[in-house]
Amino acid sequence: MTSQTSSRPLRADLTLFAIATVLLTGAPYVILLLTGWEVLSGPGLWLFGLGTSGPSLAALAVFLFWSRRRRRVARTRVAAPWLWAPAAVVLGILPTVAANLLVDPGGFSADLARAPEVLAGFGGGLLFVVLFLITGPIAEEFGWRGFVQPRLRLCWTPVRTAVVLGSVWALWHVPLYFLPGTGQYETGLFTVGGLIFMITCIPLSLLYVFVTERLGGKMWAAILIHFAGNAIGAFFPSEDPVVLVAQLLITVALAAVVLLAWGPARTSRLSPAPPALAGESRV
Repeated sequence: MTSQTSSRPLRADLTLFAIATVLLTGAPYVILLLTGWEVLSGPGLWLFGLGTSGPSLAALAVFLFWSRRRRRVARTRVAAPWLWAPAAVVLGILPTVAANLLVDPGGFSADLARAPEVLAGFGGGLLFVVLFLITGPIAEEFGWRGFVQPRLRLCWTPVRTAVVLGSVWALWHVPLYFLPGTGQYETGLFTVGGLIFMITCIPLSLLYVFVTERLGGKMWAAILIHFAGNAIGAFFPSEDPVVLVAQLLITVALAAVVLLAWGPARTSRLSPAPPALAGESRV
């Protein structure tokens, strides 16, 4: 931002978002820990769903009750899907597919052959898509990439935005490693898998910035790349440290390619919307 005064609404938005996210995510998780309820059944499922939806619910709350009068992020149209959707899908699935294929071709073939069983285990293809769209992409991306990222980009470059938001995104997942019944709990926080997940959130966040901003997909591209990454992991699960390291290295390589493709704009910040366009009060 160009002045201290103009940055105050931005800081207020992000501060309130952080507080709301901590409350909406933390409170349900604490109740789950204290009660010992299962996260995938009964009342525990509803609490778990509320907690995982914390970022998107927080963004909605701040938008409705605070930032409508002060919003400084311009409303821009989403680019045509054929400009960003294929890239979002490829960037979402490539690290997992390439790492498994390169490190363990036999295991890759076996996992691929079990794909129909995986879909059947989730109740069919339609339920699989609905589940993996809601848990993660929709539950999070209205907050992370729909609300926070555009505001950070008013102040920072794409790389710095990705580092900061990716770090926050990783830390937000930490409580899941202590909730029995989650995939993170089974992996363990202080393991190779847990460490690599945390690190990967940073270069992965740069890919999100690329498809949402540079390719013009906005929040919808973030939802798609998030969905693609989570869904492909269901078909090719792996705890092999070599595979996990390969996934991280491929993600880093893709982030480097994205920076090269970005051009000179990779060092720039977004321009704030003029007050009339952003709906800001002139009083």
